[in-house]
Amino acid sequence: MTNTIDPKLLKFVKNKSSALVKTPVDMLQFGCLQYAIDNEYVDEYSNFGNIKYISIDEANNSKKDWLKDFSYFINDMGFRGVYPNPEDKKLLGFFGCSIAFGQGLPDEEIYSNIVSSHFNKQSLNLGIPGSNIHRTALVFSAATHVWDMETVVINLPPYTRMHYVDRYNHLHSILLAYETETSEIETVRHDILKDFSDQYLLAQAVDSIKWIIDIARSKNINLILASWDPDTVHLVNTAFDTKILKFDIIDGARDSHPGELSHRLFANTIINSLTNGTYTC
Repeated sequence: MTNTIDPKLLKFVKNKSSALVKTPVDMLQFGCLQYAIDNEYVDEYSNFGNIKYISIDEANNSKKDWLKDFSYFINDMGFRGVYPNPEDKKLLGFFGCSIAFGQGLPDEEIYSNIVSSHFNKQSLNLGIPGSNIHRTALVFSAATHVWDMETVVINLPPYTRMHYVDRYNHLHSILLAYETETSEIETVRHDILKDFSDQYLLAQAVDSIKWIIDIARSKNINLILASWDPDTVHLVNTAFDTKILKFDIIDGARDSHPGELSHRLFANTIINSLTNGTYTC
């Protein structure tokens, strides 16, 4: 049988396989910001470390409305914060989109850090701004090959989000309601809105959530599912006949993402669930 897949595409497939992730550095392929790998692509976030703002809107809003001064620390995996050693056991893991990332807030005010501080346990924050449910499942799958996580909280994004890998092997989040400036991505977004059925988006979300649940069960991980999106909450209730936690947005952060009070209340909800041993699975 003749191999017809281009060698560059085979390299891409290998890099994007969550099954082959073994070390924290391998997680860079799934990182929350654009990255520079093999010097193929460079942008303002490629030199990881302290980053002042995630977006122009955040910078503008911060100058006008935000009193606290802080930077994001992006580690060598392309995610936020300091991550635990793979030798550490029984970690808390947190996954999701910009809310799990804690966009607009300093480290100590993110719900993941509040929860881990309460229980005096090490935690892992693998939230990705703009992420979708499938990409969240992919990152969760990859992370289970590196860390021993006793409990995981996954704050599911809206089911209407997708991600797309462009011709240069760069992964882009697509939020269907928002136009983009990249022609290839905008063409894809437009075609999805025009031609893809709601059933496709729902089926992809349900399959990804089932993947998350199956991984948690196979790895004996205590799983808590949550969402800030009412439609996604309803989707999980319907597809899996189970209740999930709701992240309520009641105040604003530096860039109008959920603020300190929203994170504090959600952290208390998680703490109660962990204390009572009430999990999705």
